[in-house]
Amino acid sequence: MIFIIIFFVIGFTKISFGISFISYFGNLKLKKYSLIFATLASCSVQANTDSQWTHFTPSNVSASLSSGILNGGKARELVLADTEKVSQLDWEMKNAPIVKADLSWQFLPWLAFNAKGWTTVSSNKTTMDDYDWLDEEDSNLVTDWSHHPNTKLNHANEFDLNFQGLIFNQPSLKVSGLVGYQESRFSWNASGGTYHYSSKDEEGNYIPDSAQSNEGEFEPGYMLIGYQQKFSVPYFGLAAQYIYKNFELNGLVKYSPWAKAKDFDNHYERSFVSTNNAKRSDYYGATVNVGYNVIPGTKLFTEFNWNEYKLAKAQTWQDVDGEQGYSGATGGISNKHYTLSVGVKHTF
Repeated sequence: MIFIIIFFVIGFTKISFGISFISYFGNLKLKKYSLIFATLASCSVQANTDSQWTHFTPSNVSASLSSGILNGGKARELVLADTEKVSQLDWEMKNAPIVKADLSWQFLPWLAFNAKGWTTVSSNKTTMDDYDWLDEEDSNLVTDWSHHPNTKLNHANEFDLNFQGLIFNQPSLKVSGLVGYQESRFSWNASGGTYHYSSKDEEGNYIPDSAQSNEGEFEPGYMLIGYQQKFSVPYFGLAAQYIYKNFELNGLVKYSPWAKAKDFDNHYERSFVSTNNAKRSDYYGATVNVGYNVIPGTKLFTEFNWNEYKLAKAQTWQDVDGEQGYSGATGGISNKHYTLSVGVKHTF
């Protein structure tokens, strides 16, 4: 289906390709893409003066499949009062098995379309820690803490669509610019665990000098909290490829100041639901891929991919026992993780 759409766009008019691409992202309200893409196209044409639009190569397709792990990750959920932290939940990602797929179409000598993604193949045991700072006299004092070693990462996945234009082209070294769009999703459930809570008065307010004075355990297997995150980000980036005999070294860096973040929190035992919808934060990504061409057109590779979504803030909407509205507090969302994989790539 993707190929059919691209054929239609190319066939409609040569000039309209750039406009169609910008229109695809129009719902993101990022007019800056027009300048980015125009610059990318200009640089690419200058780097390939002998390449014309008539050099159409629809058969130049490559695909890869790999398996690996999602690791080193921590998703953070925050409640802020002004600039002070009131609550923080740290959701981890550890050794979750994943599969990855990548499809690339070099439909012009200087321009390619790439579609890639990964997903976890099963749920994975991990950890969540919940911290509260309720002492108005000492904002650094952790008054409440609970630890949940039987937390489950239900699922996580990501897809990435981008256009990659050649800027510099030599037999052993190629440099390209990218513009693209990426989405990442994560879901957890926390159950059981231990707690170290402070004492509260009849109105639920913190009693001074009672930090973590009440200790106990939650019922094993009892579901406490469910949490989800979703990140949507248009980005630009720079890629490089170095070739030496049968070896390849590929690198990629990505950045965006336009990342959007959403989350959903469900405290089952308290009949409390909250959500945040942050419109803008920073995103950073990097990939290193090392491969060896075992036969012409077929490469074995290993790949390291790192992503970080910086803290995004938004006003918190909540539902407490059926009473809905904005809480007046500010919610915070962040996430960082990496994947490590090995696989095979074939160019048709």
